[in-house]
Amino acid sequence: MQRQLQREAIDEYIATAEAEHGPVDPAEVAARAERIRAHHAAHRGNSAPADAV
Repeated sequence: MQRQLQREAIDEYIATAEAEHGPVDPAEVAARAERIRAHHAAHRGNSAPADAV
């Protein structure tokens, strides 16, 4: 139930942001996700590729 509420809150946040700033660029989302994965891997000392999940 908690995860469902979190997803709904995120969906609402995204809808509000897109209404104010326009649609999200999927390429920008992918690039930012890659930077986050790389950051987490570096701080874990993980040598796995950034696209490994």
